[in-house]
Amino acid sequence: MDIGDDTGVHPVTLYKTFNYRLADHAPVTFQTLFKPGSDPLAMLNPIVRQQVLARDPSASVDLAADSYEKFAITDDAIIFFFNQDGLLPHELGP
Repeated sequence: MDIGDDTGVHPVTLYKTFNYRLADHAPVTFQTLFKPGSDPLAMLNPIVRQQVLARDPSASVDLAADSYEKFAITDDAIIFFFNQDGLLPHELGP
């Protein structure tokens, strides 16, 4: 779900996701998404860092697990959503 916030000087887009495992009637969170004992940040952070640095070479990107809380699971991918201004300054766009 994308949520528009027009209360400030510039509108901002925020995201909220809901993932649920029907087999055991449990929510799917970032903590339960990956195999126990794995280190998903070691794989995800370099990918995100590469994409952010392509837009802004001076950006500093070192994300914690809570940065990846908004995601969608498809048949062949996991799509992560980041709030506008969550990775880059507002002036660089969404």
